[in-house]
Amino acid sequence: MANKAPNTVQIIQKILDSAIRDWQKTAYLTILNEVMLNLTGRVLKRDSGALIANVGAVSRIVGNVIEIGVDLPYGKGWEKGFTRKAFFLRPKSKKALAWGGSVPAPPRAFKTLKKNQQFFSKGHMIPAKQFKARPFLSTAIDGTSEEISMQLSNEIQQRFTREIPDWNLKVSLRIV
Repeated sequence: MANKAPNTVQIIQKILDSAIRDWQKTAYLTILNEVMLNLTGRVLKRDSGALIANVGAVSRIVGNVIEIGVDLPYGKGWEKGFTRKAFFLRPKSKKALAWGGSVPAPPRAFKTLKKNQQFFSKGHMIPAKQFKARPFLSTAIDGTSEEISMQLSNEIQQRFTREIPDWNLKVSLRIV
């Protein structure tokens, strides 16, 4: 009788480990899909696709941990918010910056420019600006946590039902 308990514990541990490994792949894809949706218009609009490619390249399953992340500096900036420093804008290929004329003038210039009037500048100061956080990773993880826990619960339940059909088992998870 003493030998049965460790055997049962080992069987349960083996079933749980197997179920968690299979669940990790599903959970990883669920979170990654949510991040991709956030990057393609829900939170940020995709420009070059470099951020999406970086999230895909950096994210992975390592042991018992699902790692979703980004290592591009501007990705971290959008996730947490950032301040752009003030800078002086100079013309690159001409002697002066020009706007107005057939091209609409910037909103601040509407008071000084008449229709089709052009404005020239040797350069001007662009002020510092605070950009608010637009989290695309943390919202994806928070938004899918309930779905992912249900997936894990279902995976464990199915695995126990398949492996040990004569046991009557109910699995429930709680996010802490």
